[in-house]
Amino acid sequence: MSGRSRTWTTLVAGGALVAVLAGCTGDRASGAPADGAPSDDGTVVLVGTDDLRWDPPALELPSGPVPLELRCGPAANHNVVIIETGEEIAACPPGGIDVGTVDLAPGAYTLVCTVPGHSATMRGALTVSDG
Repeated sequence: MSGRSRTWTTLVAGGALVAVLAGCTGDRASGAPADGAPSDDGTVVLVGTDDLRWDPPALELPSGPVPLELRCGPAANHNVVIIETGEEIAACPPGGIDVGTVDLAPGAYTLVCTVPGHSATMRGALTVSDG
């Protein structure tokens, strides 16, 4: 194998390792999983995808202040607004992360991205239970 081929193989293998490790850590500011479950510090992650969806599509939170980390896919900016209060919790550019706080009484709410053209598919259920 030539020196050039070995270097290319090393670069490809190294890049794959970095991608795997980033996936393992979640590459999140808070370290919270992107499954709607809170991290050790109580932060919940909501991902705005490039195909204009929420991941996860619904959240369940306790009442009281809860940090919400919004992560935007690499090609689209998003925000997250609670329809019933009109409050924007977080907003981020493509590939960005923003953290806001949700502080609601128990009940059913709707999350929406109000970026033009996004709201038709970016609506999600938010259920707040007694903390």
